[in-house]
Amino acid sequence: MIIDNNLIFSNLEYENSNDVLKFLSDNLEKNGYVKSSFYGGLLEREAAYPTGLDFGDYSIAMPHTEVEHVLKSTLSIATLKKKVDFKCAEDHSKDTPVEVVCVIAFGEKEDKIDVLTKLISFFGNKEEFYKMLTSDKDNLVEIVKKNLEN
Repeated sequence: MIIDNNLIFSNLEYENSNDVLKFLSDNLEKNGYVKSSFYGGLLEREAAYPTGLDFGDYSIAMPHTEVEHVLKSTLSIATLKKKVDFKCAEDHSKDTPVEVVCVIAFGEKEDKIDVLTKLISFFGNKEEFYKMLTSDKDNLVEIVKKNLEN
């Protein structure tokens, strides 16, 4: 999984989940990782299989879509200045206020279970999570690479 500094953002400020996903999707496309259909694929999959994960003290979202929208495997991570609601993965009728969004672009050769397990372990680490929230972009990149690069 490629960790590209151009895909990591600190303190983004958007009003809702769709705006965050649009920004991250457009940036992934601009950097050559996904096709123009990626954003639509994200919204479609998010509607059917929400990705908001409530860890108790905080929540994250890990939206992803089908491989046909992806050119190269990667992820784009953003901390948010103010929380935005995502539908809960565990209960689609509820929203959870998300502070970190990790958009995953799964290519065909990517082991999805391995990547998701590594991400959940990383985001489930309360200490690392709160370090992320208080980090500028450079420190955020360092934290992500330390925890997610092979």
